Amino acid sequence: RGHTDTRNLLKVFPNLKYLLDVELQRILDAVSLFPSGSQQPMFSPDEARYQVDRTDPVTPRILYTDKATGVPSISASFGYVTSFTYFYEAERGHFDLNQLRDVGGVASSVIGVEPVCGVLSYSEIPSFYTFSLGMTGTLDCLTDTQNDLLRE
Repeated sequence: RGHTDTRNLLKVFPNLKYLLDVELQRILDAVSLFPSGSQQPMFSPDEARYQVDRTDPVTPRILYTDKATGVPSISASFGYVTSFTYFYEAERGHFDLNQLRDVGGVASSVIGVEPVCGVLSYSEIPSFYTFSLGMTGTLDCLTDTQNDLLRE
């Protein structure tokens, strides 16, 4: 919080102090997984299941393997761990950090502050509506007993 930009931000938005503290802690937790030197990052099993996708030579991507499908997915992310994984892979020579910059030299969407502004439980969404269509109709893998329980 001692950085000039941080102090200036808190002068303008003093109510952001708690949010900023939480985000800084999340960043520190993520960067702590990447020891200095030649040691390997201390990823969780899911965080370790990724590949560097260079099919687009302009913009490399970290693709995590989707647990359900076993297929690399561009939509999967582990927040700041993913951001630091980009830096880690750049240090390993898999791409140039300049490739992560958008037009105009601004850091791309894969690296930045990602505040959590709310949490939504998908299981609670049906309680907002009178009718819920299609919520379980696509689960054709269920047994008759499981379907009966859902209908009740």
